[in-house]
Amino acid sequence: MSVTPSKKLIDKLLCMEVDDNDFHQATLDIMYDKWQNNHKKYSYKEILDWFEETYDSFAKFAVLIGKYNQQVCNGGHIQYFNNGYANGNGGCFNEHSSSIPLHKELIQLFKQTELKDEISLKALEILTKFEIEQEDDEILNCEYLQVLDKKYYEINEQFMDLINEYIKEKILGENR
Repeated sequence: MSVTPSKKLIDKLLCMEVDDNDFHQATLDIMYDKWQNNHKKYSYKEILDWFEETYDSFAKFAVLIGKYNQQVCNGGHIQYFNNGYANGNGGCFNEHSSSIPLHKELIQLFKQTELKDEISLKALEILTKFEIEQEDDEILNCEYLQVLDKKYYEINEQFMDLINEYIKEKILGENR
């Protein structure tokens, strides 16, 4: 099964007159605009579920991979976990499960894409290796996570360019 954009998402992005280099960011902007202006009380998982129901799993994948990139590039995998984006309840003061359900969903959605180039496969490998070992709110595998951070930093710019191109191709290609 392949993750493809819905007509509703395609139409929304085409109406926005998105610059070629901004299809990924425009998809994120749609969700964040709704979250900030209409659904502030929603958790990250709740807004993602709303976004998927309103648009599709393609849109959800775009947001999940975008937020992963933003959090890891800003503070590493530890920040991604501590801020609740791997888990779904968000917020650095909430308790987060090391079972990381949203992160696992990101991996499943990623595997349904056509992203099979070398850089994307390296990113998928990093995503797959992400795990949290914790005891009493203390993360025990910090050094391991720092190694994953370094591996991701080596490819993240190329990977995000590929993500944008993939989203652009899917949006414009499905519109033809």
